[in-house]
Amino acid sequence: MALQMHFAHLFMTLSIAYMNWMISSPPNPPAPSEERPVTKCSEAMFDNIAGRVVSTAQAIVTLTAFCEGAGIGLLLLQSSTSTPSYINAACVNGIRAASSSTMAWIVGMLGCTIRYKAISALNHMFTYQLALRKDHQLITSGLYSFVRHPAYTGSIVAAVGTAAYFLMPGSYIAECHVLQNTVGQSLFAIWASWKIYMTVHLIVRTQGEDEMLRGRFGDEWIQYARKTPNKLIPGIY
Repeated sequence: MALQMHFAHLFMTLSIAYMNWMISSPPNPPAPSEERPVTKCSEAMFDNIAGRVVSTAQAIVTLTAFCEGAGIGLLLLQSSTSTPSYINAACVNGIRAASSSTMAWIVGMLGCTIRYKAISALNHMFTYQLALRKDHQLITSGLYSFVRHPAYTGSIVAAVGTAAYFLMPGSYIAECHVLQNTVGQSLFAIWASWKIYMTVHLIVRTQGEDEMLRGRFGDEWIQYARKTPNKLIPGIY
């Protein structure tokens, strides 16, 4: 049973890291300037920061997953070999998949899946920049029939679930006291600051995106907004 739990923990760690990488990687090249009608200063600043920070945030999640995966790997090998003297045995032995971390994994993977499906529905029309492609269409089916900005919903839910998963008791960060040293604190501050800024910006951005789509599609968008009144959370907001 312990062996199965370790393998399940390893699967959860690698899968949530992989999905975070997938949903954070631009699926299409940046939109050309003529397809980007919104020129607000906040958008320009967000694009500039995103271009500098996204890869770093991806690397931090990947590094965390690697460390946790390595710890799980050592637990899998403990039955046949002893823990090397240069490794903190108490730290490694504390790494485990608790029920709380499983719930966090479910939330994180749900957010990743929502974002991935929302991006896939837009296909080539999706870019990190607010843009209207020359052949842009108003997508109103699938996830877009529940909320108008499901990709943003997915990003926020994924960030919450991923943070909870890697910070829960039983995680590498918690059991090895990573946040008690300067390097760990600095890396976490970078990742958390980016995710908080991203969340606030995406919530604010929904208004500008709605205005942009209403300007292009007119009555079609108005009818869609009446049918799907919520931006991010069905029945709430």
